[in-house]
Amino acid sequence: MNFLLKEAVPYFVFMVFCFAACHDDVALKQALIEKMVQDKIDNHVTKKKAACFKEAMGEALIIADSVMIRLALSKVDTSGKVNRPTKPPRPKIDLPVDTTPIRPLFEDTIVSRKDTTLVLEKPSSIQIDTTIQDTTEKG
Repeated sequence: MNFLLKEAVPYFVFMVFCFAACHDDVALKQALIEKMVQDKIDNHVTKKKAACFKEAMGEALIIADSVMIRLALSKVDTSGKVNRPTKPPRPKIDLPVDTTPIRPLFEDTIVSRKDTTLVLEKPSSIQIDTTIQDTTEKG
């Protein structure tokens, strides 16, 4: 019996290790499966978000293009400058009517003037010569 016990002990130890290893292997496999499932879920969510974002951007691009085309066709000034206001019309001014006759302010400062009829007529060459002689004699 001693002999059987000596041969059976290593087999027994081997069986215990195998069962312990199998038990840990199941837990390890379960954890690995859960991690792979979570990775697949994360991957699916990321792809779905990217597809939704791409679809939303496509729709937004269509809306933005239609708005830009509508603005271009409406001829609206979008430069951001403030337009100058139009000039107001001139006001009507009623000037007072002055009926007083015009007369000089100071009577003693009036200088008598020559007859203006000579100025209006074209002077002849004789008159020009006499005018020049008169100015040189006075000076």
